Amino acid sequence: MRRALGTLLLGALFGGGQNAAAEDARLDQVWSYLEMLPPVTARFVQQDPDGKLKKGWLAVSPPGRARIEYAPPDNGVLVADGTFLVYHNPDAGQTAHFSLDKLPLRVLFEARRPTAADNLGILQVAERNGYLAVRIAALDDDGVQIPGWVELAFLQEPFGLAGWKLVDVQQRATVVILEDLMTAEFTQHDIFRLSDDMIQRGDLWRGPWENRRARPQGRRGVR
Repeated sequence: MRRALGTLLLGALFGGGQNAAAEDARLDQVWSYLEMLPPVTARFVQQDPDGKLKKGWLAVSPPGRARIEYAPPDNGVLVADGTFLVYHNPDAGQTAHFSLDKLPLRVLFEARRPTAADNLGILQVAERNGYLAVRIAALDDDGVQIPGWVELAFLQEPFGLAGWKLVDVQQRATVVILEDLMTAEFTQHDIFRLSDDMIQRGDLWRGPWENRRARPQGRRGVR
């Protein structure tokens, strides 16, 4: 099933003749599912644009909070705190901050039906091989699509989130396939924080890793 989904997401999922209406009735099931989404965790397999495979772990706690960590030897961490998405790569000593309101993936983190004020566009809706996929893009203040988009893929029976494909401004695709999605209770108060102080101390990982990695010397930030 995972291989079939990967092929689906990587292939030409949205061919000719697909429904691109934001009023598509199939979206009601998607929004209802997201609006009822409890705090969850999952493991995942990711395929980067260069074909490299990574494994990782994520936690999502609507509205707007999420954490994504990559299993060793890939040490990257991403944290959404409801306002920003912070990415930190300790090996390269790089940190980047992104405003969540510019990222279409926030639909998942916020777990709600988008409104006109969200500057998000539903580009296409498609069904194939037992999956429903919804392509979403961010819009500028004039309603023009910002390059790049995300496709959320849902298994239809039983209905549930299966993964997504993220296409950046250079049309490079990153595919994420979820495994073992389950409800969770987050007892660590800082799981959805990634502050400068935490980065400096190397206090980065909350995922299910047996070993913590040493923080490399030196760092440089990108904001």
